[in-house]
Amino acid sequence: MEKKMLYKVLHYGSLWGIAEATLGYVLHAVPFLFNMKIAGAIMFPVGAYCMFMAFSKTDKTQAIFLTALVAAVIKSINFFMPSTYVYNQIIAIIAEGLAVWLIMPVMFTKTSKIIPLCAMGLAMSAVWRVPFIYLPYQFGWIGLWQYPAAKWVPFITTDVFFNGILIALFIFLAVHFPLKEKSRQIYEKLAFAPLGAFALFAIAVGIEYLIK
Repeated sequence: MEKKMLYKVLHYGSLWGIAEATLGYVLHAVPFLFNMKIAGAIMFPVGAYCMFMAFSKTDKTQAIFLTALVAAVIKSINFFMPSTYVYNQIIAIIAEGLAVWLIMPVMFTKTSKIIPLCAMGLAMSAVWRVPFIYLPYQFGWIGLWQYPAAKWVPFITTDVFFNGILIALFIFLAVHFPLKEKSRQIYEKLAFAPLGAFALFAIAVGIEYLIK
């Protein structure tokens, strides 16, 4: 792996990890709203945004899934906790990374119009939910396939729709309203430097450890 790509992947994966450890921690305490769990509805779009930024800054498709792996490694600090809930989150991040890696390079276009972005977001949201439906409970998932469809289809449908629209909005804003050139140069000089990238990763690990 090129060092420049490594630092960018480490940066955006760490940002995702920090979001999971802070915002995700708060949102997991929020009850269901309109048939969807708020944490899942918000955190996948955040992760998709981080993966998109890594992809756009490196122009390498592998940066997408590698960003997810960094976030999963940060989450795995709690791997040995006696709870399947941690496995649930790690598998979710990996599933999200695979879905974005498979779909984003094919469906994303430089024009970044909102309707194609919505289609891409909806596709990624639908694909990553497949393990949620089929993996057995032993892996920390619900195994929804074994229940009547009427009990879980509304939840999945609402979640996929909300995820897709929010992903499209995040990416649309990132493409059409970037940082001003001077601010972008300063940010990237600090964020993508070896010290900056590894320091952020260490901060993400520390936050994950302290909060959990």
